[in-house]
Amino acid sequence: MKKIVFTLMFLVLINIIFAWENNLAEIPVDQSYYETYTFPYLERFNYFAGYNFVPLIETIDDILKVGNVATVYKTYEINGNNYVIHLIACDRILNHCTLFINGVPTGMLYPKTDERHNSFSLNDNYELIIENIVFYYCDDQNKACDIEYRAYDIAHYSIVKLNEPTLCGNNICDSGETCSSCQSDCSCQSGYDCQNGQCIEHIECGDSVCSTDETCKEDNCCNGNNVNLNSDLNNCGNCNNICNSNKTCTDGECVLKPVLLDECFTDVDCNDSNNNTLDQCIGIPKKCENTEILKDNDTVEIKEEETQQKISRIEEKEEEKIITEENINEDISEEEDISEIKIQEEEIVEKNIIQKVIDWIVGLFS
Repeated sequence: MKKIVFTLMFLVLINIIFAWENNLAEIPVDQSYYETYTFPYLERFNYFAGYNFVPLIETIDDILKVGNVATVYKTYEINGNNYVIHLIACDRILNHCTLFINGVPTGMLYPKTDERHNSFSLNDNYELIIENIVFYYCDDQNKACDIEYRAYDIAHYSIVKLNEPTLCGNNICDSGETCSSCQSDCSCQSGYDCQNGQCIEHIECGDSVCSTDETCKEDNCCNGNNVNLNSDLNNCGNCNNICNSNKTCTDGECVLKPVLLDECFTDVDCNDSNNNTLDQCIGIPKKCENTEILKDNDTVEIKEEETQQKISRIEEKEEEKIITEENINEDISEEEDISEIKIQEEEIVEKNIIQKVIDWIVGLFS
């Protein structure tokens, strides 16, 4: 009896040594099951020595097949420990699959589409999940291939990393921690206050600083913008105090805009007692304009440029459409005056020509 116990202890010790050398992760299992099934399983495969274990960092999706197909073992290295995943069987009636992980059975694992869906924990940070199962699959898609013993099942699985629990006080502001839940790890920087788990810029009215979203008359700050409350049309005297279109902001108050007064009413008001100027009351507001009339050989000529300027002013007034009816009439009168002046010029020229002819005839007989 002692020899049997010694032999079993020796085999367990050898198993532990081989498992340690191959870094096979220890999966919790009943000792009797381990001795009866797991130990022979690992010995059969020589503890999977020589297998290439793929490093796993976050998550992986893969498939395993079972049935009339060659057996494949998936091997992964997680946090320095090795895992061998072996699909043992799938049950179409009960809609589940069973796997061996390092020789330890997972039990019945149901896919995500099944309300009995479950998972198998590999360690504290990773678990294995069956995403879906394809039963009786055939490479040639022959519907009766399962009768001919050529079908196999496919288990689509994933190994996912679990969210690590946050630890307040480790000087790391982990995901899920806030300045409210863990001030020691997620404290706010200078100038900010913690409000409802968020660091909000500290606002103090009267500190001569216009902070984000601050509204403070003492700081000349409206909605986080520096403004001049003495002249800002949209913030006159106070934030959001908007002056009407006929008013301006002066010393923080909305006051009526100054009215521009007319300097004259008619052309008579612009008489400068100079016979050599054309006196006019024009514009808005009305102002006097005294245009010099040039003389040459007793002929009064109006500069073409000045005439053109008058015509241009008339056109501009028509385009702006801001001329009153009285001004329009005055502009028409101005055009008539210009036409009359041109007629007078022509008459003077004719008289001069006639006078020169008369003088020439008289000279012939003198």
